[in-house]
Amino acid sequence: MPPVAPRKRRTGLIVTIVAVVLVLCCGVTGGGGWWLYSSYQAGADDREMKDSAVGVYGYKYDEHKAILSLGGQGTVTIEYFDGSAKQTTTSQLPWQKTVTVAKDDFLVWVRSTADSAGSPQRCTIEIDGSRSTAMGPDSSQRVACAVSFNS
Repeated sequence: MPPVAPRKRRTGLIVTIVAVVLVLCCGVTGGGGWWLYSSYQAGADDREMKDSAVGVYGYKYDEHKAILSLGGQGTVTIEYFDGSAKQTTTSQLPWQKTVTVAKDDFLVWVRSTADSAGSPQRCTIEIDGSRSTAMGPDSSQRVACAVSFNS
């Protein structure tokens, strides 16, 4: 009978497979955790602005025009919600953005934070040509205003 060849050990292959599975699990868990945290933070911002929103009632149209305005001077970081998505930009004051919202019930808001040289002074939102809200700065050089529109 011929001698039996020694079996090849597959320990290296098994260790590699286990390592790849662990790395994938850690990546999925970490990525999922980051996504959940980001979603929670975005929701917290929206809740804060929704809670402070001025309620406005108006007519039903196919589209509504909202004009978001910030007054003051200098450079500021601006966050705004255009009825469907949160946007962020850095701009010189005064600043104005016109958004069109194709919904009958919606939330729009704008918030600014001053850098070292910026000085936001007022925030206004107009819906369909009517001024809906105006706010001045708080103690930390931030200005924010929000409107919840219902028809």
